[in-house]
Amino acid sequence: MDETRRQKNVINMMITMHSILRTRYYRLALVVELSLLVSAIVLNTLVFIDYDYLKPFFDDEQVTQGYIGLFSVIVFIISVIMLRINWKEKSENHSQACTQLSRLLGECRQIMSMREGSEKKIAEDAFSVKYDQINNMLVPIPHSKFNSLKAKHYRKVQLSKLIDRHPGKPLFVLRFYLLFEEARKAND
Repeated sequence: MDETRRQKNVINMMITMHSILRTRYYRLALVVELSLLVSAIVLNTLVFIDYDYLKPFFDDEQVTQGYIGLFSVIVFIISVIMLRINWKEKSENHSQACTQLSRLLGECRQIMSMREGSEKKIAEDAFSVKYDQINNMLVPIPHSKFNSLKAKHYRKVQLSKLIDRHPGKPLFVLRFYLLFEEARKAND
């Protein structure tokens, strides 16, 4: 039973970590894609519009050509970043990890609710095998981000406990209280 509880806690933490990374990579991908779109629109506008329409904005036709070159380079750089870093794929990988871990968490909760006995022991053993298989298939959490993500998970757990103890209190008040408590404990 202790091993199943430990696995449940690890699964909860991994769901938090993968969720944070999924959202972070999704936002980065969105920013890069929107930057590419805006740069491409500006580039196309500068290339295809007659210079007479641009005279109020640019003093010289050579300045306009300079901006065309600049936006060409920006579009190229953003395209290379998108291809090389591929934040969209990273986001999807962490999203799939969340889905797999959520299913695993559901199974874990079912096993923990079973009555003690041989049936539960068989289910726990089968769950441990599945737990190891799924954890080996998931995209790993980068080592450089692990500790900060773990800290965020524990803050989330503490905030959740505060919400349970003080239902109805505004979330920002509880976050401030948690921050104050962490600072107070650090000074003790």
